[in-house]
Amino acid sequence: MENKKHTFAELKWYLLYETLLLAAIFAYWWFAGEHSVRRFSDISFLGGGLAMFVGFLIYRGTRTATGNFSYQFASTTSDQAMPDRIRRDWKERFASERLMLVAIIIGGIPMLMGVLAHKIWG
Repeated sequence: MENKKHTFAELKWYLLYETLLLAAIFAYWWFAGEHSVRRFSDISFLGGGLAMFVGFLIYRGTRTATGNFSYQFASTTSDQAMPDRIRRDWKERFASERLMLVAIIIGGIPMLMGVLAHKIWG
């Protein structure tokens, strides 16, 4: 049950980030000049790309902070069963890769919206 609560809490944060990004894109489109589909498409595509780039910078910072990938600290000695230790080790090792995947998804949605808006109404 604890894992389900943790996943739902993360999902709420991801949805908040996505909503804030889309609100910023829409506000910039609305207040920064011409109201055309082409301009919305360009702004949403660049906003999504910027979100991906920021995610990459955060990913790069966490990867650099943890040092060399081939030498990572993991608590492999404990009284847990072997499958539980392996699961914990994988979770520790690939936490920042999950962050990069989330950044790609959060940035990809506005990019896709921009492309679709241009193809459908442009």
